[in-house]
Amino acid sequence: MPELKPNKSAFLYFWYLIATLIFLFLLPIALYLLPPITTLILALYLLFLVNRYYQFKKEKYVFHSDRIIRYGGGIFSDYKTEVIIKNITQVSLVKPFIENKLFGTGMVRIETSGASASEEILKSIDKPDYAYASISKLMKSSGFRLSKKELVQQEYPSLAGVFIDTLSFFLGGMVVFWFLAGQALIQAGYGWVIALYMAPLAAYSLLRFLDLRTRVYRVYDDVIEFSEGFLTKHYSFIPAENLSDSSLSQGIIDRMIGIYDVIISCQGAGKEIEFRHMANGKLLEKNIDRLIASKKTQKAEIKVISELKMDFAKTIALPVIFGVILILAWLVLLSLIGFLPGIGFVLFSVFLFISALIKFFATSYQIRPKSVASRFDFLKVQNIEFSNEMITAVTFRESVIDKIFGTMSIRFWSIGSSSDITFSNIRKDTAIIREIMKRFSFTGMKGVEIHSGFSIAEWVKSRVYLFSFILLLLTASIIGIWFSKLALIPLSIILLGLAIMMPYAYHYYKRSVMSFHDEYLHLQIGLLVQEDYYAKYNNIKSITTEHYPLSGKGSVTLSIAGEHIVQQGDYARSASNLAAIRLIDNISEMDELIDSLLMGKKASLSPKVLVECRPMAANTLTYVGVLSVIIASASVIAQRVFQFPVLYILPIAFIIPFSIIISILWVKMISYQIDSCRVVSRYGIIYRSQKSIIFQRIAHINEYSGFLNKLFGNGTVAVNTKGSSAAEMFVADIPNYKKFYETLKRNYK
Repeated sequence: MPELKPNKSAFLYFWYLIATLIFLFLLPIALYLLPPITTLILALYLLFLVNRYYQFKKEKYVFHSDRIIRYGGGIFSDYKTEVIIKNITQVSLVKPFIENKLFGTGMVRIETSGASASEEILKSIDKPDYAYASISKLMKSSGFRLSKKELVQQEYPSLAGVFIDTLSFFLGGMVVFWFLAGQALIQAGYGWVIALYMAPLAAYSLLRFLDLRTRVYRVYDDVIEFSEGFLTKHYSFIPAENLSDSSLSQGIIDRMIGIYDVIISCQGAGKEIEFRHMANGKLLEKNIDRLIASKKTQKAEIKVISELKMDFAKTIALPVIFGVILILAWLVLLSLIGFLPGIGFVLFSVFLFISALIKFFATSYQIRPKSVASRFDFLKVQNIEFSNEMITAVTFRESVIDKIFGTMSIRFWSIGSSSDITFSNIRKDTAIIREIMKRFSFTGMKGVEIHSGFSIAEWVKSRVYLFSFILLLLTASIIGIWFSKLALIPLSIILLGLAIMMPYAYHYYKRSVMSFHDEYLHLQIGLLVQEDYYAKYNNIKSITTEHYPLSGKGSVTLSIAGEHIVQQGDYARSASNLAAIRLIDNISEMDELIDSLLMGKKASLSPKVLVECRPMAANTLTYVGVLSVIIASASVIAQRVFQFPVLYILPIAFIIPFSIIISILWVKMISYQIDSCRVVSRYGIIYRSQKSIIFQRIAHINEYSGFLNKLFGNGTVAVNTKGSSAAEMFVADIPNYKKFYETLKRNYK
C-alpha cells in the first residue's frame, strides 16, 4: 500500500450534494428576508465547490517504512505533513454512518507524540479496515509489539452510569432551553415550540445512550483496544510502548453507584483518553498501570515503597492565620461595617479551616517502584499516577513558611499529562530526597556552572519596559507635587517599592545558578520560595536565549517536554513547562554552549551552516495594511456618525504608520538557520532572542503554503517536538521553504 487517494464519490460528490442541499435551503430564506445577501451565498457555494475539487486533486497519502506523508491543500493553499511511525500514540478507524453505508469508505486518524490534535487524517478512503490493519503492520515492523496474545481485561460502561449520564444530558438541555427561551415562549403563547425542541433532544439523548452502551474496552498484554459508536463506528488501539500515565476519578454520584472514570495519557500534551462509567474501574486502572510499568519487561506488581501524608501543622497554618486576620479585621472595623458582615468573615474562616482538614485527611502520596501517585479520597476519588520514564522534570520547592515547619513540596512534570503531581506540605526528609534523586539518576558529576550576576544597571536593562513605566510614574508624581502635596503618597510608595525590590533582587540573583551534570541539568532559583529544578537532557525540547539591550548579559529559558494548563478566567490554554535563569554573562555564547552540553559534548560548537534564510515582509505588511484600513475606516465612520471632533481620531493617523514601521523592523530582525546539529531562529528588536532545537528533539516537521504564501511565493515550515500541543517553532513566510524543509528532513532523522 504505497499510496492512497480518497474515494472520489465520498470525498467530492457526496459533499457536493450536502453543499447543494444547504444552498437550496438558504436561498429562498435569503431571497425573502435579505435579497442582497443572495449573491454572497451563491459566491460561497461556488467557492466551496471549486475548493473541494482542488482538495480532492491534492489529497493523497504516501506510506514509507518509517513514516506516512499526507499531501493536501485547496485553491489557495498547499501543505505537506508527515508522521513518524515510532512516534504514533493512537490509531483510530472511523466509519461515518451515512458515508460508510453509501460508499463503504471511512477515515483513519493517526495521533502522535508531538501535538494534541490528530496529526494525520486519511479521509474517505476505500477499504478503511485494510488501511487500519496496514498501519498496525507498519508499527510492528518499527518495533511495536501489538501481538494481543493475552486479553487481560474486557470492560463495558455500567448501565446505571450510562443511564445517569444520558438523563443528566437531557435534563441539562431542557434547563438551558427553559431559561433561555422556554418561559418567554409560554408567555407568548408558543408553548408548542418546546415540544418541537424536546423531540430532537430526546432522540439525540437516546442515540447517546446507545452509543455509550455499545462501547467495549480491552486491555491486552501489549496494547489497549476499544470500540465505540452506535451508528458511526469508532475503533482505536494504543500501543503500550507510548502509554504514559493513568488516573482514576470518581464523583459523588459515581461513588454512590460504585463506578469510576479511568483516564490514560499517551506521550504528548493533551493526549488524555477517558474510559467512562467503569464498574471495575479500580481493576482496570491497576491493569493499565501494570501495562505501563511492564512495557518491554514482564508484568510487575504494584507495590508502594513510601506513602507520604501532608504535615498537619503546615496544612492548617495558613487557613488559621488568614481566618484570624479576617476576624481581627472585623473586630477592629466593627463600628464601621457592623455586626452582620462579621458573620460572613467567621463562616468563611471556618470554611477555610474545614477545607484544610479535608485536604489533610483525604490526600496521600505514593512512591512506587516504577511510578509516583497522588490520591484524593473524600466525597469524590481522584487518583493520578505518572510512570517514571514519562516524568520529564522534578522540582523541590521550599518556602520561608516551609522552613518554619520543616516541610517542602515536590512537583513532577510528565510528558503525557497536562497537569502535574505535587507532593504538597510533606515533611522534609533527606531519605525521600535521596530516593527521588537516585530513581531519576540525578546523581552525576557536576560540570559547567552558569551563575547570575547582579548589578543595578544590568537589572534595569533586563526589565526595560517595567522600569520605563516606573520612571513615568516617578516623573508624574514629582511633577504632581507642584500642584498637590498628595502626590507625595504615590511617590513614597514607588520609592519604598524600589527600596524593597533592590535588595531582594540582589539576593535572588545571587542564589540563581544553572549547573550541568553528566546526564541532567540542575537549576536553582528563588529566595522567599526556593526551587530546585532537575531535568534529564533528553527531555529538554528547546533553548531560548535573550540578549539584553546595550549589555553582554541575558537570560536562558529551557522548554521541558510536557505542558500544563493555565486557567485565565473561563479560558484555559496549554503552556510549556519552562525553567529560566536571568542576568547571566556572555549570553551570545550560551546557546551554542548549552546545545553542545545537551548533546554530551564538553566544548562549544562551531556548527556548519547548511541553510540560512529570512522571512518576506509582504505577508506581515498585508495583514497590518488590511487591519489599518479597517481601523481607519471604522474611525472615520464613527467620527461622522457620532460627530466626534476630528482631533479624537488624529492619533490613528500616527499609530498606523508607526505600526507599519515596527512591523517592517520586526520582520527584518528575524532569521532562520539550519546547521549541522540543530535548527535556529533569531528575532527581536530591543531584546534579541535566539531559539534552537537540536535534531535529536525533533518529532516531525510539516510544510504549509496558504493564500498569502502562494501570492508572494513563500511558505512556512513547522517544527514539532514531543510533548507539545503545538509546533515548537514556526519558520514562517520564507521564500525557499521547500529547500528548508527538505534539508531539515534529511538531517534530523
